[in-house]
Amino acid sequence: MTASLRVKNDKYYVVLTHTTDGKKNQTWVSTGLSVTGNEGKARQLMLDMLGEKPEQAAPPDMLFSDAVRRWLEDVRHRVDEVTYQGYEVQARAHILPYFDDLQIRLCDVDGEALQTYINVKAKFGRSDGHGGLSAVSLRQHKNVLNQTLKLAQRDGLIQTNPADLVVMPHAAQFTGTFYTEAQMRDLLTAVKNERLYPIIYVTALYGLRRSEVLGLKWDSINFAMQTLT
Repeated sequence: MTASLRVKNDKYYVVLTHTTDGKKNQTWVSTGLSVTGNEGKARQLMLDMLGEKPEQAAPPDMLFSDAVRRWLEDVRHRVDEVTYQGYEVQARAHILPYFDDLQIRLCDVDGEALQTYINVKAKFGRSDGHGGLSAVSLRQHKNVLNQTLKLAQRDGLIQTNPADLVVMPHAAQFTGTFYTEAQMRDLLTAVKNERLYPIIYVTALYGLRRSEVLGLKWDSINFAMQTLT
């Protein structure tokens, strides 16, 4: 017999699958738990139904930086490649070097340690040494820290998630600027012979985001109809 967690009407159900006379049968068993904040409890109930004990996925004295690596490996199979690359870049460029140097254990990480990390990156986080990271970037860092600790909490390695205690800096209000028609003509004239001219031209013409223009492939273009999708 196998089991899996499913959601129906905002509640967790354990779906038990068993084979009788060569036919698969499923039984849906309500856990009585709502989806919000109860995934760990629902998984434990599922294991109880199977008569299994959850494996200790990591030693209780593991380093926090190793817990981040463990989360990266876990999330790699649950998100698309671009999202994972974003997580990995943040972790390897900032989070892992910082906490590898600190050598703090997962069980010793508290709100103060995480707040100090955010504060340091807010002042000195830029790789070029000229100031700190933006509030938007720091929110992405906190997400990695928070998800790492949520996984550890789910697996019983820690009791609480100290990321809930972190206070984030306010994001500065963004005021967009744009080129005038004359400035755009000057730009396109200046880069006319550059290898990147087609990319610059398409970006300017359609106002594409960076990810949109860099994500274009040949099959996005219909040469017969002269369209780009």
